[in-house]
Amino acid sequence: MFLHNSDWLLVATIAALLFSGCATVVSGSRQDVGVSSTPPFVQVWVNDREYLTPAILPLERESNFTLIFREEGYEEASATLNRNLNPWIWGNILLFPPIGTLAGVIIEVSSGAAWRLSPESLHVTMWKIQPQVQP
Repeated sequence: MFLHNSDWLLVATIAALLFSGCATVVSGSRQDVGVSSTPPFVQVWVNDREYLTPAILPLERESNFTLIFREEGYEEASATLNRNLNPWIWGNILLFPPIGTLAGVIIEVSSGAAWRLSPESLHVTMWKIQPQVQP
């Protein structure tokens, strides 16, 4: 049995749609970000959720995050995780043009896998609050 040109186009379109989404397959929509601190066992807050350092934070990739570190007797500290383009999204363009490119990018953006958070891990050093010296 031989396939006609229109059949090949249909097969190629279905294959491109099925196998697009490189970043989703490789990276997923969540990213684990490691956080640690000096001193250890410090509260870290992200999106109204509390963790204790050292910790692995399971975060959605689709937005930036500000982490707040708190410990009694220490100055509050903060750190930012920035959303950047995930390089795996280029797999859609290189491997599955032209239909897979559009389908893949739609899949990546809707799942959040089009992005990655950086840095992938961070360490925060907190500073002790110095007592006020009275003259």
